[in-house]
Amino acid sequence: MTLNMKKFRIHALDLEADDEDDDESDDSDPEGESPAAIKKRHRRELERSERENRENTSALLELRDLEDELRTLQKLFDMQDTTIRQMKEIYLSRDFKEITRNGQDYLDEALEYLDDYKQQTTEMLKRVDTTRNDVSAA
Repeated sequence: MTLNMKKFRIHALDLEADDEDDDESDDSDPEGESPAAIKKRHRRELERSERENRENTSALLELRDLEDELRTLQKLFDMQDTTIRQMKEIYLSRDFKEITRNGQDYLDEALEYLDDYKQQTTEMLKRVDTTRNDVSAA
């Protein structure tokens, strides 16, 4: 799906470049109110609105992909958090407490990093949601 989306974006960018060239040549029409000029202007407006729709759709698809990846990371961090907490419980048990003293510090550090990563992921998901709402409202 990502490959198709890239092709779609490249096609949209190619059309945008072509439309810019056409806009420059069409503005020199001496008869601004002739039927031919009105048809050209109408065609340009339709093409412009189609291009904007493609761009918005493409942006929404990219946002959806970002959200999916961020949610995957969030699940991974939650799983890692659970596993590290289980490890810490084992390390703190009566049998291993003295042997694993150095490892306990590393697990505490890993939990701190995971908390930071989970917070960043949550903030990024909020930004994706805000951006999606902005694109949809536009």
